[in-house]
Amino acid sequence: MQENFQDAEIRVAQFRLLNAPLRVREQRLKGFHENEPDMHAGAVLPCCFFPPHANFILTQIVLISIYCRSNKVTNMKIITVITRFLLGFIFLVFGLNGFLHFIPSSPPSGTAGQFVGALFVSHYLVPIFLLQIISAVLLLVNRYVPLALTLLAPIIVNILLIHILMLPSGLPLALVVTVLWIVVFLSVRSAFAGLFQERVAA
Repeated sequence: MQENFQDAEIRVAQFRLLNAPLRVREQRLKGFHENEPDMHAGAVLPCCFFPPHANFILTQIVLISIYCRSNKVTNMKIITVITRFLLGFIFLVFGLNGFLHFIPSSPPSGTAGQFVGALFVSHYLVPIFLLQIISAVLLLVNRYVPLALTLLAPIIVNILLIHILMLPSGLPLALVVTVLWIVVFLSVRSAFAGLFQERVAA
């Protein structure tokens, strides 16, 4: 409600700015006719200064720019919501799959197989899957999004390293997840501003 009220105030101010030149012209014409009623107004304020059609065109241009800007902001919000939902959905599915195994897959071979086998045998992946589920739920309900991104960041780095170094077949999905994380991060980057301070006062 407060944001809508502020937007309404901004739009009223913008319309006042658009009408300001026309009001100035009318006031100058009014004062001129009171002082010199027999002279034509064009001698003091030419029609080319702010003709009616120019005011109309200027108004239309400004209104179109405002409309495009508002649409751009709306589109960015929609993209952010969709990206956040996709990121949460992907990690929710793969987090639950770590416990329920409803996605059929064959174990990898070679070094990747040995690495993943060691993770499963040691139950190292259990807290990883739990963190994925928790972060996914936070993203889907749009609560504590910076915390969810913080929990997912090291997991995504680990996924990227595994697929780059040992299992390149899964690299495309890892890159998609990385891009989704970056987009969501940019939408809430103000929450991480303190992390980039060079020095912190004691």
